[in-house]
Amino acid sequence: MNESNKFDWIILTLLLLLSPVFLFPKGNLILAAVAVPLLWIIRRFVTGRAIPRTLLDIPIAIILMAILLSTLFNRTALTGFPKILGFIFALAMYYAVVGVLRTEKQIQWAIYLFMAGGFGFALFASMGMYTFKVKHFDFLAKLKESLPSLGFKLAGAEA
Repeated sequence: MNESNKFDWIILTLLLLLSPVFLFPKGNLILAAVAVPLLWIIRRFVTGRAIPRTLLDIPIAIILMAILLSTLFNRTALTGFPKILGFIFALAMYYAVVGVLRTEKQIQWAIYLFMAGGFGFALFASMGMYTFKVKHFDFLAKLKESLPSLGFKLAGAEA
């Protein structure tokens, strides 16, 4: 494992540790806003590139421009700031994972983990819905009843 790959693993670990700051940005907006650009600047000095090159760079740049323009022309730009931070966090996670994956086998495992995580997240999220009814899966109903009620909301997930 070379130096740049080690540093990419460090960035991925730091982003995972900082994920609560991005997902639940109550008073940590400054930390969240500074963390990703700071990590990209440090990565630029260590590896020579701020982010790894991918085929999605142009579509990502277009989305970033659309977000920037919609924020600039919005009267209440600060209310959308947590949503923008969430997108920047997702973007940082994407580039961190791309920087870590080097072989076909690693990419396959990442796809499997992504699919399993997506399924688990969807299952967990659906159990949190007040309309979730389980008729044929008694173990899920028991699991739902045993889960504590969480009194928080994700940024941008207003009901």
